[in-house]
Amino acid sequence: MKQTEFIRRSTADQILKALIANRINRHMVYAYRKRHPNDEAGIEKTGDALEQYRVYLLEQKRQPPKPTAATLALADLLDEHHPHGNVRSPMTKELIERQKRLVQLAFGRDISTEQVFTLWAAYSMNSYSEFSHQEYLTHRDNNSQLRDEGM
Repeated sequence: MKQTEFIRRSTADQILKALIANRINRHMVYAYRKRHPNDEAGIEKTGDALEQYRVYLLEQKRQPPKPTAATLALADLLDEHHPHGNVRSPMTKELIERQKRLVQLAFGRDISTEQVFTLWAAYSMNSYSEFSHQEYLTHRDNNSQLRDEGM
């Protein structure tokens, strides 16, 4: 069925579902409205469908993006390498934006939020592993001194 025929025969809900499923796009709906200015029922139902589609798009923008595989893997790595569950809490939106601006100034290129998290996680894991290794050496040295003095 042609798209104009689909728009003419469909209800506002059917048009909305087709817009959401990308079977038709809103330019086709606008073209239908332009070609059939005397079809009052068609103008009304397409207007309703376009308004509902606009609301749908706004709601989609408000929802946080779904985590990607890289984000989930990074979260698993952080949980695995850090003893504290709230280790990611220091990264606020302001810090992320600051890191993006610093990279833009230093290297002249933009980076994504995920790249900021990756850099921060790598730094955090590196500093944590150095700290734990240093702590281990200090603990080992202290314990060996006590044993040597006690014997």
